[in-house]
Amino acid sequence: LGQFEDHASLKRTIPHKAFESLAMGLPYITGRNGGISELLKDRETCLMVNPADPIDLARKIIEFKNNPQLLKNIGENGRKLFEDQLTAEKLAKEILGLISEVRPRQKTFLSSHKQTKLLHP
Repeated sequence: LGQFEDHASLKRTIPHKAFESLAMGLPYITGRNGGISELLKDRETCLMVNPADPIDLARKIIEFKNNPQLLKNIGENGRKLFEDQLTAEKLAKEILGLISEVRPRQKTFLSSHKQTKLLHP
């Protein structure tokens, strides 16, 4: 189970347990929060519930219990998502790509900033 509170910090985070569930191919139920909503798709890679709504959470748990095929599909889709996009190697490669994009811009910025200081001491 994921995070179900409606809290500002949850709009920017993805809990570690989400990655663990995806990696193990386990079905995942979580609240509709910013960070997780950007990563997972309701009824495809997880079941999402309305934050702070215990009735909705209970319905989703019962739905999993009564629909083993949905449980299986969500687990398999989550595992595939993890393998395709979220392994340590894939994330490291993405981060290194972002760093290599920023580095030339940073050098350009620093060079132009130094020139500005030279022109306007």
